[in-house]
Amino acid sequence: MKKTGYKSIALDIAGRIVSGEFPVNSKISGRSILAGKYQVSPETIRKAIGLLKEENIVSVSQGKESDFWRSFLYGSTCRQN
Repeated sequence: MKKTGYKSIALDIAGRIVSGEFPVNSKISGRSILAGKYQVSPETIRKAIGLLKEENIVSVSQGKESDFWRSFLYGSTCRQN
């Protein structure tokens, strides 16, 4: 996957939630795993997930070894600035 900015990653993740690839109330991979998939730093993923959290698309909970995100609003979209 091509390197991209955090807003593009947030839009991609939101689209995957809406499409059902990441079902509502499911766990989304931790920061390091997503960073590897998107070929970006964990900080970029943190910003993308932060944007989704601000838009009430995901909730964040911290586990012992990694952060997990749960999608909880079906059909929500994040604003693109």
